[in-house]
Amino acid sequence: MPCAVCGNDHATHTLSGVPLCNGCAREVRALYDERRSGGRRVNPAGIARELYRLRVGVVGAYSLRDIPGDLWLRA
Repeated sequence: MPCAVCGNDHATHTLSGVPLCNGCAREVRALYDERRSGGRRVNPAGIARELYRLRVGVVGAYSLRDIPGDLWLRA
């Protein structure tokens, strides 16, 4: 099963059902514990998604190919 943060196929840990590899599990767990100590409700899947976006970049950015030049200029 792939890690929810880095995509590594060696996810050996889970935190509330979120598959994580060794390195990402430590990182997610540290943020999880830090946020819980402040009395906040914490969602491990949300933390994993946040870290994924930081590593991969903006979600929703798409790469398009074969756009006609005039259409590209108008856009």
